[in-house]
Amino acid sequence: MKTWVLASIVCVCYSFLDSMPSSQKITDKLWFYWDLSVDPAVFGMKFHNVGWASIGFGSRMPRTDMIVVETNPLNGSISVQDRYSQGYGVPDYDTALGGTNDVTLLNSSNSDGYVSVKFSRKLVTGDRWDAALTPGPMTIVWAYTKSNTMEDHGNLAGTANLNFTQGYKSDVAVGTEAKAPLTQIHSFVLLIIWGFFIDFGILGVRVAKTKPGYVIRHSVIMNICILVTLGLGIAMLAREDSGEDQESLLKYCIH
Repeated sequence: MKTWVLASIVCVCYSFLDSMPSSQKITDKLWFYWDLSVDPAVFGMKFHNVGWASIGFGSRMPRTDMIVVETNPLNGSISVQDRYSQGYGVPDYDTALGGTNDVTLLNSSNSDGYVSVKFSRKLVTGDRWDAALTPGPMTIVWAYTKSNTMEDHGNLAGTANLNFTQGYKSDVAVGTEAKAPLTQIHSFVLLIIWGFFIDFGILGVRVAKTKPGYVIRHSVIMNICILVTLGLGIAMLAREDSGEDQESLLKYCIH
């Protein structure tokens, strides 16, 4: 009798996501589940982690409805959070933006390095900070890390295209790592300009200041540096995802 009870408990702990009708492997360490046959719809996430993971209903992080699953490093408790990402910083709670919490935790486990959660959410909540979800092709953003600091995910983030329909299951990872080409170009060019060109211009003044035309050459170099810097700054501000904050830009420059 004791053996049967123990087996039943183990089964409940490790199979509450396996019974869900639809799932997609995002990466080797992240899975996403859904059941659209009920209202509110039921979702699940599983990740090989001890920190946090997130799924966002959109093609990029800025201005995206986010679901964040976080483990408490002190007591191991698990929470599912309804958030909205305004830029590349830490997503805000919907309630902090004047919205509502539309996510309800149904079940969770944290064992052998795997965090599993099941939660419910209406496909259309009516909250302005929540995306209206419809069955069919869907693009999501994802991130996870072992760090307990939410913004620290390094390169463990990206996008994935889902077949968000009832009964669809796939064990083939569809997640692709996110890239920030304009930001990387911005950082690289600024490094070249202010790390080398400016130094060259200053050195040129000191070495060739007695030679004819040095003022013109110096002015040309300095003006090129200033114009390129201004051009890149305008391009960054004009980006569609201009919600990127200074902290995020600094992080990208460092990386």
